[in-house]
Amino acid sequence: MAETLRLNFKYYEQDGLSRIGHLNTWKRRIMTPVIWFGLSVIENYNFQYEALTVNEVECFLCNAYDLLFQDKNGERKKLVRNLSEKIALKCDSGGFQTMTRNVKISVDQVYSLQCELGCDLAVQLDFPLNPLANKEANKKRIYQTLKNLERIIEINEKLSILPVIHGYDKDTLNFAIKGVIDILGEDPPAIGIGSLVPLLMTSKGAGKVGGKKKVIDTLIYLRQKLPDTFLHVFGAGGTMAYLIIFCGADSFDFTGWIQKAGHGVIQLPGISDRFISNRKKRKALNRKEMETFLECVCPACRSNKIADFKGRSERARLLRAIHNIYVYQTEIWRIRRFIREGCFREFVFSRLKNSVWKSLLKYADRQLVNLGVYSSKCEKIDNFIKDKNVEL
Repeated sequence: MAETLRLNFKYYEQDGLSRIGHLNTWKRRIMTPVIWFGLSVIENYNFQYEALTVNEVECFLCNAYDLLFQDKNGERKKLVRNLSEKIALKCDSGGFQTMTRNVKISVDQVYSLQCELGCDLAVQLDFPLNPLANKEANKKRIYQTLKNLERIIEINEKLSILPVIHGYDKDTLNFAIKGVIDILGEDPPAIGIGSLVPLLMTSKGAGKVGGKKKVIDTLIYLRQKLPDTFLHVFGAGGTMAYLIIFCGADSFDFTGWIQKAGHGVIQLPGISDRFISNRKKRKALNRKEMETFLECVCPACRSNKIADFKGRSERARLLRAIHNIYVYQTEIWRIRRFIREGCFREFVFSRLKNSVWKSLLKYADRQLVNLGVYSSKCEKIDNFIKDKNVEL
């Protein structure tokens, strides 16, 4: 019954748990690993259209809740239509927003919008879990999500459907996976994992279920449980992208490119968030980082001065957004390169060697060594960047 999802995934190169593959939807072929750039509810049509099209962005996403309940003048729907002529589109259901804002929405309502947009990948309406809820309450939400999968399969005529699962431990993950397999009659060709974002936050709820290490454990377990399945992670982008791909994810989405630009932040590979000039309690570029920024060849940096990136004007925000998109997209291309060359592990260690995420990477690496994915701990990577000519 999986053919009713109109999806097919094949990976053809692998390094550890990380791999390069192709997701074939009803509309086009998408190379993985892949990043889907999320839209903003704040910036206008022209801002977002230019930021996403001036770079060679491969994929973007919209949200059904946003388009149905927040897009009052239809500007973002128009943006989605025009962008999707050039860029692959994933339409999320908005399940998280409808739950947190107590808005009722149906599978049919979401699917109707997804058909109208002709999206490449339609995410089924799901019910995210609550880290503070008990196991039975969360299993009830999983059951509701499975019922929605049955419904969208029943009404689907042309779209590629991405089933969604949620879980914080093996018991709930197995419950969700078994439900999907029972509906499809076989392992799913693709699946999305949700409810992980709260685990990445420093909060009481995250602490209760294990926090960031639980995300690592969950992804490694899913990759082993469903070795041939395309695995999408909702909401875990930015620096975390290196880690989730290291643990076997094929895809993720990210809205931080535009949020960070709005707050005056620019990105540099292996350095993460920086301000161009000093701001109270916030880290600005040092001399070496400024030299790196000056060497950037993105569409924004090629034809503008550093002063143009400063301030809160729309033009400055746009330049920062274009630059940030370029950094994130080119990192995906580098990731594919190093998976292909069999040294992605070293690349991740080189990127995160000065990051606050380094201890989490070491934790993930120990799990993979214990599982026999790697034979020993990662060797020193001091010469990796020089040997492989990796841009910083």
